[in-house]
Amino acid sequence: RRALQAGVADYLRPRPAGSPQRTHVPASHGPLRNMRLALVKEEQRLAELTWECAMRRASTFSQALATGVTSYLASLSNLELTGYRRIQWIERGYLLCFEGLLSAAGKEQHMIEDAAVAIEMLRMVQIQLVRNEPGGQPGYEPAGDDAVPVYGSRVLRWVSLVQHGRSPAPPGGASPPALTLKVGLDGRYFDARMPPELRGGSVVRLYPILFQMGVDIRQWGANTLNVKSQIDKSRKGRVPESLPSHDLDEDEEGQGATDNDLLMQLNYEAFRRLNIYANAAAPISHPEEQVAVGTVPIHPMLGPLWNFVKGSAGKMEHGIIDKAAAAVGELGGGGVIFCKSGKDRTAMQVTLKQAQFLVAKALPNDRNALLVYATMMRANGTRLPICEKNVGQAKYAFNSLQAKFMPDPLKPPKESIAGFLKGGRIFTGEGAIET
Repeated sequence: RRALQAGVADYLRPRPAGSPQRTHVPASHGPLRNMRLALVKEEQRLAELTWECAMRRASTFSQALATGVTSYLASLSNLELTGYRRIQWIERGYLLCFEGLLSAAGKEQHMIEDAAVAIEMLRMVQIQLVRNEPGGQPGYEPAGDDAVPVYGSRVLRWVSLVQHGRSPAPPGGASPPALTLKVGLDGRYFDARMPPELRGGSVVRLYPILFQMGVDIRQWGANTLNVKSQIDKSRKGRVPESLPSHDLDEDEEGQGATDNDLLMQLNYEAFRRLNIYANAAAPISHPEEQVAVGTVPIHPMLGPLWNFVKGSAGKMEHGIIDKAAAAVGELGGGGVIFCKSGKDRTAMQVTLKQAQFLVAKALPNDRNALLVYATMMRANGTRLPICEKNVGQAKYAFNSLQAKFMPDPLKPPKESIAGFLKGGRIFTGEGAIET
């Protein structure tokens, strides 16, 4: 663009006295015509890329928002949460932990990037629960013209996404939410079940974080190649580019993730935000005695998680996901588990958490049977029918080789894996599944 502008300016510059002045650039001027055509092509490519990014953001954001709202509504039914936690939601936001099981290799790396952007966009959303039917209770609001009806639910009546103008953030504070998602609830449910702290038009802002850790053979291969690359660079006297910065107190807007160690950067940032939330929700009595991340002391409940995060470079460390979920639950937040298809790796993590809940709540004297319970639910629970609905076979899309490289808590039962091809039809070309 600048070269074209300079070329046009040079062509139209004032000429010596007696020479005709140029008032336009003729189409026959070869160099300027070629630069103009090249600029038009680049503008077209920019417009196409901008449109593609906008479409991907719209697609992923809508999914992240639906998942986040579902988690928030489910947390309302958690009888263990006290009014203190709900006041915390209003003041600090609803802590929402996304537990990603994608691998930072191949196409899944792009999925991680898409998910990270969509989850980051949730920070501009706040949720308001309102009473749909009139009844003298505060918070009544009829469905507006832009409300979308919710069919098939006995509780939800409609949802409406209201956009606000973006205003600058106050000094040292966060930007106010740009979107309010209003959820109209059945009047009888609202009167009987809605906590008093969330009535009267109270709004709760989402506070999302993303912890990500690949747990399959692709992540193992990516880690192996990354370690080999670092060794080769160190032998040549060069500093590996994938070594992360330990200064986590930088401006949020300026933080990014390198391609070589995407998971490390995402988990550092997620820990930093979780640590800020933990210190605000459960202040430390003597913060000066704690190790700090930047200017914020590491909360005692996050000590085990911090050890996993800072030592996870080049490792397939499932403990990050496990400890993060435990800390978020202790702080009254919600969790979301996802992988590529939501049926295989997700099933392993969901059944593990079910077994953890069973051991912690129902069978406190049988903690050694955690993996036994998880395996039982993987082989006989609801996860296999989900696989059948997706691929037509009640098997997890793992083979024996892949299972060997998975963390022990996530290994599927041998009788429930599909092998290399569905139904064993190797030579017919039929039934290939995702392995």
